[in-house]
Amino acid sequence: GGWSMEHSLRRPIRPSDSVFGRTGASFERVGLSRPAAAPLPDHLQAVAARLGAEWLIDSRSWVFVDAAPGLYGDERLSGRTANVPVALQYNRLLRPGLRVLGGISVDPFRKAKVLPFGGAAWRLTPRWNLRILLPEPRVEYRAMWDEKQTVDLFAGLSLSGGQYRVAEDLGTRRGRSEINGQTLSYNATRVLGGARWMRGDFEAELAAGWAPARTFRYEPSGVELKSNGAPFAGLSVSARL
Repeated sequence: GGWSMEHSLRRPIRPSDSVFGRTGASFERVGLSRPAAAPLPDHLQAVAARLGAEWLIDSRSWVFVDAAPGLYGDERLSGRTANVPVALQYNRLLRPGLRVLGGISVDPFRKAKVLPFGGAAWRLTPRWNLRILLPEPRVEYRAMWDEKQTVDLFAGLSLSGGQYRVAEDLGTRRGRSEINGQTLSYNATRVLGGARWMRGDFEAELAAGWAPARTFRYEPSGVELKSNGAPFAGLSVSARL
């Protein structure tokens, strides 16, 4: 099995009518529930600043850039685990309730440093929302809303993962010295369901489901491990200051 937990805090900044800025911080922790003999850390974690800017091109188009400089590693974070993932996204509102987007993500830890992405979000009715957005396509149902809070129920897929640099002695401790200090790419395909609660500037999301497959690959050694299906649960909490 596995579990994940993520917390983030953000503060909006508005230097002009067409430019919005966001600053904040985030913390992520992923438990791997590994077999005793597996050459993996007990968990992965990331502590990062969040720096974002949004530029309104016109009433239907906008560009968003997000950078997350921080430490991405296992149980032992250090200067070696410093990384700066960046995402650049273009959005276009085709009609009320229907938005398409595309962009690129850059991750210096990733084998493919630059990858494209795209998708669409369609508010079908006031209650139903369809998000065809990687890495988490989902269908959402607004179960409750009033002037103070909303509750959404959702179901879909999650192509989760990330890149983390492990400790210089992890391989020695696990009997696989060739992975010492290498970058671990973690990828999991998940079928999930859950609920998201939003109240003012606070948001919490709880999800659970089944991961049919998980893949762990060390670079540059190419050592790869795959696990069988397993249950998972995750909690994400965020707030704007």
